[in-house]
Amino acid sequence: MSRNYTHGGDIYSHYEKYGRYPVDFSSSLNPLNAPLEVTNAYVEAYKYSFAYPPHDYKELREKIAEKENTGIENICVSNGAGELIRYIPVIFKPKNALITAPAFSEYKKSLSECNVYEYLLKKKIIFYCKMIF
Repeated sequence: MSRNYTHGGDIYSHYEKYGRYPVDFSSSLNPLNAPLEVTNAYVEAYKYSFAYPPHDYKELREKIAEKENTGIENICVSNGAGELIRYIPVIFKPKNALITAPAFSEYKKSLSECNVYEYLLKKKIIFYCKMIF
């Protein structure tokens, strides 16, 4: 039983029905917002935002490898989760994959070269996260 899902959940219909926004686990969003250190680093890095990062991330990978005491070949850096989701099946070449649904739509797209089995989660399995701030 396959359904077509899109990137991100339908939080607005949920709000209309229940009167509150759910925590959206269908995409890689942080419901707690970024830590202050990350926000400060972003503001500092903004001055470099005119340029796209090098395609191989060599300098960054070298620094991470040095700090982690490993070889650069063991370090993988990407320009977001979507890029990694596309590359992991290319690297590992799985024959079969299981995806719970609903899920991030890129999972199924990235696994187009193998047999994909979907397990549809039951609607009655609903849980809420209590925000702690």
